Amino acid sequence: MTSVVVYSTGRPDTTELIFGFAQGLRQIDGIEVDTVDIQDFKDAGLRPNTDCFVILGILRGTGFVFRECRERNIDFFYIDHAYFNAGYDRGWLRLAKNHHTMSERQPCDPARWEMYFAAENPISSWPRQRNKDDVILVLPPTNAVGWMFNAQSWLEDTLAEISKYSDRPIIVRAKPNEPHVDENGELIGMIANESHATSLDEDLQSAHCVVAYNSNSTILASRMGVPVITTQYNPCFSISRTFAQLESDTLWDEPPREELFHWLAYNQFHFEEFQNGEAWKQFFP
Repeated sequence: MTSVVVYSTGRPDTTELIFGFAQGLRQIDGIEVDTVDIQDFKDAGLRPNTDCFVILGILRGTGFVFRECRERNIDFFYIDHAYFNAGYDRGWLRLAKNHHTMSERQPCDPARWEMYFAAENPISSWPRQRNKDDVILVLPPTNAVGWMFNAQSWLEDTLAEISKYSDRPIIVRAKPNEPHVDENGELIGMIANESHATSLDEDLQSAHCVVAYNSNSTILASRMGVPVITTQYNPCFSISRTFAQLESDTLWDEPPREELFHWLAYNQFHFEEFQNGEAWKQFFP
């Protein structure tokens, strides 16, 4: 018997999701599931004699569950916003085992991509039309992600690294509405950043390269024919370029982006697939 704890943070708009995850796990033989409030972890740590844990997001205590599971080499499943057709209202969510995102690519059948996502996520030719005045677009981590992965200095360090290899103009585009947390990872509130005169799509149209920490916007950039440089916490890490390539012709060698999209499509699921157990079967066959 495999014991699984699914943590709930009591957040009204995700409680239904949490219970749906647990319901789906109960459809699989040999799985014993307990839905537990995150306060249980805050009071006593990870429940003993548990084989794996399930968390949604990194706020309200779940980030500490993530960290402790990694430190103690305990299996966990991380669920968050989808790679394609994102938005809780659309029902799609990404699922990763022992990771924040599926940064390691594997070849797979394109059927799921073609069935669910290809129509709404067209792939432009590679590369996009280039211009000598193109800029470097930098997408820093949110305050919450910076706390989670100790990446508070990432933006400063990254700008310094870019300057070693390129003198192009740089646009830093923070998330418009980002979560800010205290030292314990507790949500302080959502902070609205200064709005940009241009949309993300417009910025990508003039981007020589996108440099990002974890933002899923790198997927859009890759679909539009823009090279990306990312960290291991980004779904496009497997097709990432390096800073040393910023002004090199090799920056424009086309990466296996369609293979990446096929793989990501097999690692995100609709809520109904969580609820009926289908999403879990590749992990609990």
